[in-house]
Amino acid sequence: MEDNLKDYVAKSALDSPESLIPKKSRACYEKVWRQFREDQNLQDGSIPTEQDYLEHFTKLREEKKLKASTLWSVYSRLNAFHTSLYGKIKFIYKWKAKNDSLFQEQL
Repeated sequence: MEDNLKDYVAKSALDSPESLIPKKSRACYEKVWRQFREDQNLQDGSIPTEQDYLEHFTKLREEKKLKASTLWSVYSRLNAFHTSLYGKIKFIYKWKAKNDSLFQEQL
């Protein structure tokens, strides 16, 4: 029964991707998504790659000097938006673990 419930919840999330993004914050999520796609010169309909995310977060950290807390906020919004459009991002968790220093405050 528990497996059936998990399957139902997962299917429901995919059927209604908007439910992954809070209605009140949708404009903020869309802005972050648009900026990401523009910064990476992604064409409409193309699915972002691991390299696209890596380059984007490196640019935000090194060129724009964003703090770790802001990077986490951007990561969360991009993750939710990507998940709502294309499904769960499997590689980004692995990438984040390898590049955790990017998300930590520098002294």
